[in-house]
Amino acid sequence: GDATLSFANKAQRTSFSTTEQVWEQNGVTFTNDKASSTNAVADYANPVRLYQNSSVTVACSLGNMTKIVFDCNNTSYATAMKNSIGTVSGATVSVSSDKVTVTFTTAVASFTVTKLTAQVRLDSITVTYKEEVTCTEITPSLTYSSTTLEIGSTANPTLTGNTGNGTVTYSSDD
Repeated sequence: GDATLSFANKAQRTSFSTTEQVWEQNGVTFTNDKASSTNAVADYANPVRLYQNSSVTVACSLGNMTKIVFDCNNTSYATAMKNSIGTVSGATVSVSSDKVTVTFTTAVASFTVTKLTAQVRLDSITVTYKEEVTCTEITPSLTYSSTTLEIGSTANPTLTGNTGNGTVTYSSDD
């Protein structure tokens, strides 16, 4: 699935201080930490302003992320974001106009840009994630090629239906 976090207004900002701000929307969480920046975390929206030497983290509670698109306010901010991200092991980073896309080879729970090399402004972030599916128990039907077995013989049961990815066990009451 896809989920977007917009920085259009401060309604999505869940906490703010001069050292950190957190934004949450649609299962996406964005954290901006002052880190080693000489500037305090800025109280802006539309776009959000991120200063040089600060760090940012993106996470998604809906599933592990396969792609993040940073919608920067203009092409120079997109270039600054791409340069800040640099080369990422297990991912490709590309820039097109005012958007920077990070595509992961293996889905990740979170992604951090540890140090912005210049000021960046963002209008929004869109993540593509793998939906987590939890299955507690599946009871498949079990059929035999024969209804009568002699003592000591074996049956070759066939499972039908969705058996999931877990271990399948079966037993007999006689």
